[in-house]
Amino acid sequence: MAEYPRSGTVLSGNRAGTSTGLATQILIKVDGQAVGAIQSIQVSSRRNTEKVKEVGLDGFLEIVPNQPTEVTLTVERIYFDKLRLPEAFGRIFKNIQHQRIPFNIEIYDFQGMLPKDTAYLEEEIIPDITTFHNCWFNEYSYPIQATNYIITERASIVCEYVSSSISTGGVLGLTTVTDAQGYERASVEKGRRGSLDFAGILNAARA
Repeated sequence: MAEYPRSGTVLSGNRAGTSTGLATQILIKVDGQAVGAIQSIQVSSRRNTEKVKEVGLDGFLEIVPNQPTEVTLTVERIYFDKLRLPEAFGRIFKNIQHQRIPFNIEIYDFQGMLPKDTAYLEEEIIPDITTFHNCWFNEYSYPIQATNYIITERASIVCEYVSSSISTGGVLGLTTVTDAQGYERASVEKGRRGSLDFAGILNAARA
């Protein structure tokens, strides 16, 4: 496991309260290889919904998704160590037109881990890992200008689906189950590409 900075923002290791997530506690890997010199990575998810209406009803009958969720990542990275952005992501090319094989991006969030100088080091807490599967570059740009000699490259990346570690259920670690059928958990654990299908939409309403 690669080293990463820890700021020690949490005042106490067993403190039952909220704490701020910091970018210094985030590690980014592509196909298992840590990527350095990343300035920013922005994750955007979008799901279109259909508002079902009925004549004589003052409001909507129900709201249901009508398209799969689209996930896009926008990455900015300094041109560093003679590696262009695609090369830093483990590719052998500098231009995205050459991509033939998709890749996976993993984001490690160590926010829940304890600072090194704390007295509560009985065991190491497993980080929260979010994996973006089968990613493709769909936009790549970089400036060459006299006003700023540092080259910061930018890429837009799309992925097929996302999986992540199982959530503990909120800041207090509650274990409330919102989906009795278990589709949400199966979707998180990569058992399904999404949490809804035809039958799932019909049974997704809550009282």
